[in-house]
Amino acid sequence: MELTFNGVLYVSIIAVLAPFVASLAPKLRMPAVALEILIGMAVGPSGLDWVSMDVPLNVLGTIGLAYLLFLAGLELDLTILQGRFCRLFGAWAVTCALALAVGYGFHLIDLHDSTLIVAVALTATSLGLVVPIIHEAGESRSQFGQTVLGACSIGEFGSLLLLSILFSTTGSTTSTQIFLVGVFVVAATVLGLTLARLNRSAAVWSTLERFAETSSQLTVRAMIVVLLLFLVVATRLGFEAILGTFVAGALLKFLDHEGKLDDPRLKAKIEAIGYGFLVPIFFITSGIQVDLSALFDRPKSLLLIPLLVVGLLITRGLPALLYRPLFDNRRVLVAGLLQGTTLSFMVIVASVATQLNDLDKATAAALVAAGVVSVLLFPPIAVGLLPKGESIAADWDEPAE
Repeated sequence: MELTFNGVLYVSIIAVLAPFVASLAPKLRMPAVALEILIGMAVGPSGLDWVSMDVPLNVLGTIGLAYLLFLAGLELDLTILQGRFCRLFGAWAVTCALALAVGYGFHLIDLHDSTLIVAVALTATSLGLVVPIIHEAGESRSQFGQTVLGACSIGEFGSLLLLSILFSTTGSTTSTQIFLVGVFVVAATVLGLTLARLNRSAAVWSTLERFAETSSQLTVRAMIVVLLLFLVVATRLGFEAILGTFVAGALLKFLDHEGKLDDPRLKAKIEAIGYGFLVPIFFITSGIQVDLSALFDRPKSLLLIPLLVVGLLITRGLPALLYRPLFDNRRVLVAGLLQGTTLSFMVIVASVATQLNDLDKATAAALVAAGVVSVLLFPPIAVGLLPKGESIAADWDEPAE
């Protein structure tokens, strides 16, 4: 089979143009990632049909998502969140309860839809979309930014676990999937202990630092190996790749007691691979894959889009009120909007649900379209609400719970 890279070229050109286009309308405050998805839709099969998915784009898009979640794991500082895990998990528990109620409402509207699959879809946040926004706002290390990242992490991966356990395309039973989750936890623990032992070795770090600035770029190579190791373990057990890569990033960050991963030169290299190449390909290909034609084949499904967007605000936005003792109203609203931003999980759910006949193609397309609307609508509003010239982490004096 002969591979062509025309699609990769077109997507790379779009990745260069998107930030320029976004800068032409600064008052809209549209994140570049949202514009990348929108342009992807415009040039894809649902739009001008200039670019279609091929093998290179599929591979690079998947790696881009995995790498983005690896970066998200590296950004998550668990020490800042100590004492606040109960609040974050409580907020996600409220999300699950609300999602079941909203999912049942959609079932009543269209009896062909599964209550449970819609509910699971509404529990997620696209952590990969929120990370660049928090990063560009300079809030990656602030208590507010870390709280949002923590909440979004729980939303992303809690939803992935629910989907993996409750809806298996391989025909595995729920008990089998729960067993595999346990196997993944054990494997991740063993790998973590091994990495911890290597991290304590002065000889290992001495070798890594000696070759860090040579053509070997050994530190970068070692981090990529850890990423791929967890990716392979997760996929071999039948889980999404991003589940493994996020755990890899979070584990590396957790083990980095001396802050060596915060070295500006190393961070620049790791982020350049992601934000400079792989991550934009994921966002643009996400737009290319949106199938809007199925929606227009059944116009009734168009009405589901605004209802699903409102459903996201209810299930993911309202639980942010639990942060009210920690932040002012504006910051709580920002957190709610960012938590309601989701797309990648909607794409995954739509794919799984259509395979299992839990959703028809039109409803699945409405689900993805609602995710696109959330990406185009919520982040710009959230960015506009961020305090100007003031750290959003101010006034964090409350004692830990």
